[in-house]
Amino acid sequence: MKDSCPRFCDVIRQKEFVVTVDLPLHPLTAVADIHAWTEAVAPFVDGIQVVDDRNATGHMSSLVAAAKVLERGVDPIVHMTGRDRNNVALRADLLGAAALDITSLLIMRGEKLAQDDSTLSDGVFDTAESRLLNMARQIGEESGLVSPPGFLIGTRVSAFAPVETWGARRIRESLDAGARYLQTQPCLNESLLRKYVNRLVELRITHRAALLVEIPLLVSSEQARSYKERNPSVLVPGAEIQKISLADDPLSTGIERCAAMLNVARKIPGVSGVNIRYDGPPEHVIAVLNK
Repeated sequence: MKDSCPRFCDVIRQKEFVVTVDLPLHPLTAVADIHAWTEAVAPFVDGIQVVDDRNATGHMSSLVAAAKVLERGVDPIVHMTGRDRNNVALRADLLGAAALDITSLLIMRGEKLAQDDSTLSDGVFDTAESRLLNMARQIGEESGLVSPPGFLIGTRVSAFAPVETWGARRIRESLDAGARYLQTQPCLNESLLRKYVNRLVELRITHRAALLVEIPLLVSSEQARSYKERNPSVLVPGAEIQKISLADDPLSTGIERCAAMLNVARKIPGVSGVNIRYDGPPEHVIAVLNK
């Protein structure tokens, strides 16, 4: 790891707006692939998010991948879920993250495994999200392996159009358990996002935690058409799907739509940054960030 590696836990407190991006991991991803991808995007991002085998493809351990990101001088944000591991294994991974000098985590329950022939096991879900948040906070603060104030812990939130009586109870519980930033599901819905963030601001949630908006980068007609079917919770309007799927150049259109949403998010009071969700070559991410 480079000595000058900026820590995401520091950057998110110091910068008005941060940008992170998912690290693409596939079953055959090699260390050289991670190094090359990280070096390509490093000048453009404040951190790289390392997912916890979101689609159950059986890729490299997220802790190993994060260590390889650190070797190239970029701070990893490691996703950790209770889907695939029990309480003992999760505690071991948290201690491993601390030992590897990882300081930023995104804690969530995890997405259910698709029930098809390619899924060879059931989800574990042994540890509730709130318990995992508390475990991460305690290890960060009490193990002596993480510099004070411990891990920077985030959690997933689901953006929607809230009613006036919505008080963000689950979010408050997550903040009380140790979460210090929130990250939405993939979103290309400007109107809904504004309503959701405005309500978080009214409730002063954004005074307690930074809010990152996840933005999907869709680069092909087929990907755009099947995206909501494969990811039911995403906030991608049909009109956005149509723009990309019917475009003469879906790649350019997808890059433009992702960049446009990034610029929208940058201007919404209460939004502290974005994460670009993408699992392809780095030049497409760079094209978004250069728009």
